[in-house]
Amino acid sequence: MGLDSVELVMEWEKYFQIEIPDKDAANMSTVEDAVEYISSQVRYSKQHTDIKEKILIEFRNAVVKLGISFSITPLDSVFQLIPLKDVETWKAISLETKLDMPEPILTGFFGNLIERIFPQKDHLGLTTLERFIDLLAAVNYEKIIDRNQIQNKYEIMVAVVGITIEKIGVSPFEVYLNSSFTKDLGID
Repeated sequence: MGLDSVELVMEWEKYFQIEIPDKDAANMSTVEDAVEYISSQVRYSKQHTDIKEKILIEFRNAVVKLGISFSITPLDSVFQLIPLKDVETWKAISLETKLDMPEPILTGFFGNLIERIFPQKDHLGLTTLERFIDLLAAVNYEKIIDRNQIQNKYEIMVAVVGITIEKIGVSPFEVYLNSSFTKDLGID
């Protein structure tokens, strides 16, 4: 295990108040592996509190309040509703929901320069509303989850993804449950 992976495991241990032995950490090759392992170690109430539904409702209400017809299904691309580069609308939704938006784009001169050198990956446009809500939750995990009263496995997944994004500094749109820490996310 390299320094990056050790630091990531330490962050999970700290957040979830558990210990992850080195041999168990070495077996976590994907984000989903980490979620499954941590879920087996953390006591959660298994109550049905659906933060995903709550965030979806807040997002939908903010979009409608801005005068945009909310006419997509959970499996449609969220960028059909609001174009990826419509920065002002995304900022307005962030202000309305009081949630940080997962930022897939860089703006301004620097952003345009980076975009020309390293074009955005095509998979951003394929981000479903359902996946976007998961990413929105992950980016805001500290605001929406009470770490002392984890309610369900979804909250564990949200926190694991959020901590991973935060700690290794990747775009939220690069993190999937099947993402390999070494191959896909570049952790040593």
